[in-house]
Amino acid sequence: MENREKKLAEKEKAREKNEVLIIKSVGAAIALGEATATALKNGHCNGETEAALQYAREIKHEQKDFLAEQVVKNLY
Repeated sequence: MENREKKLAEKEKAREKNEVLIIKSVGAAIALGEATATALKNGHCNGETEAALQYAREIKHEQKDFLAEQVVKNLY
């Protein structure tokens, strides 16, 4: 029984982390869209666009790494 509860707690923790990553991903997408729209409006890219792109890349890799970790963890 204790082992089952431990596994359920681990799954809940992973689910919560996944939810946080999804929220961060949406925020990164919005920031990138906003920066792109601003760059198009002004007719040139700026540091804001590059910063938003870097943030989106970081979140993408963080989410990819987490999901890969979960796949391996659940395979064995």
